[in-house]
Amino acid sequence: MREMASWAWDTDLNAGFEQNPFSFSSESLGASGMVSGNIRAQGPARDLEISGDINVADTLVSGIGIDAEPLRAAVAFSGSYPLFQLNALSARIPRASARFRDKPIEATAIQLQAQQGQVNAAGRTVSLPQVQVDSSLLKHLTASLTVQDRTIHIVLQGKETGLLDLPAALSLFPKGWQLAGRDALEATVQIDRDNRVSVRSQVAIEDLSFQDPGAVYMGEKLTLKAAISGNADLSNHALSADLTMDMDEGEVLLDRFYVNLKNHPLSFLLEGRYEMKEERVQLAQIELDLRDVVTCRLNGRILG
Repeated sequence: MREMASWAWDTDLNAGFEQNPFSFSSESLGASGMVSGNIRAQGPARDLEISGDINVADTLVSGIGIDAEPLRAAVAFSGSYPLFQLNALSARIPRASARFRDKPIEATAIQLQAQQGQVNAAGRTVSLPQVQVDSSLLKHLTASLTVQDRTIHIVLQGKETGLLDLPAALSLFPKGWQLAGRDALEATVQIDRDNRVSVRSQVAIEDLSFQDPGAVYMGEKLTLKAAISGNADLSNHALSADLTMDMDEGEVLLDRFYVNLKNHPLSFLLEGRYEMKEERVQLAQIELDLRDVVTCRLNGRILG
């Protein structure tokens, strides 16, 4: 498809394929499955318009520390090399699980949907400015995704996400505890080419209430604000994190100890490092302050 002398080549080509096997592998990621679709090329050779619909099924992804059932995905695209627009992108994973300290963390009915995006084939970049994310663990999340120079950058936002259901799902609280409230979440995640992950997040929870099965520990109408930042080196199995938390509204009853947080605000600071292989926690600093009541500071190590 080229021009020679007075000849001009024009194109109108359609191609279809059904259940073609594919595989992909890199230093840290692999994928394999079946792909079907239709591709159409139209126009002069020097300005060829390409469009198509791609469907991926029975696809397994490996190398990311997650055990996932085969996913299904679909996308429509159009454009001229090297820029292509993505439309109606969707993906569904029936189940995915990981392990944390020998405890399974499982999510089901994971769904992602994006109405638009862009791929630069020459620059090997992908941009998805708005992706809707839902699963059994977290709901009502909106994400933006950028892939450039083998670095993945994700921004997450959401309200009423079900964040307060996570402690029970991850077995972080004893059975029977009740948690309720309205949450709002913002987070940025960056995954670079050498398996280093950085996370920055802010969480706000209003009208928070909790109660243990025996009604000995209770809280109501609480306001919580937290900021979490962390860095993980997946190659060396190490995680460092900083956490700050403030509560300045509501009432708490801890057995016979009652606190009105409006009069005695609570602040909490944690700086630490977790070494996964040794199951060892190193605490650089822990500080808890209940204004005009008690202040506590700790540091040290905890061995698993």
